[in-house]
Amino acid sequence: MGSLRVTLGTARYRTGDWKGTIAALEKVTEFQMGGCAEGWLFLAMAHWQLGNQAEARRWYDKAVEWIDKNAPGNAELRRFRAEAEELLGATNTAPKGKEEAK
Repeated sequence: MGSLRVTLGTARYRTGDWKGTIAALEKVTEFQMGGCAEGWLFLAMAHWQLGNQAEARRWYDKAVEWIDKNAPGNAELRRFRAEAEELLGATNTAPKGKEEAK
């Protein structure tokens, strides 16, 4: 059920339905015990489009942390991440060192 909601949320984002994106992807976080990086990136972008920069950055940072730790080589996630980085103007996206993470 979660992957269908991510697809729905992504489609809603692509059509400019920012509130619909958020509604669909917040359900993913409920169904998947926290969500998924792709969904978090689209949540970040939808929140940004609605002017909620702090919330956008929270979702973006969560996605980046998960991607850097679990799927740094995933080409699809890298594309979505680059899209979010461009929209949010995120420039400091290098993986955090172990010392910083403590």
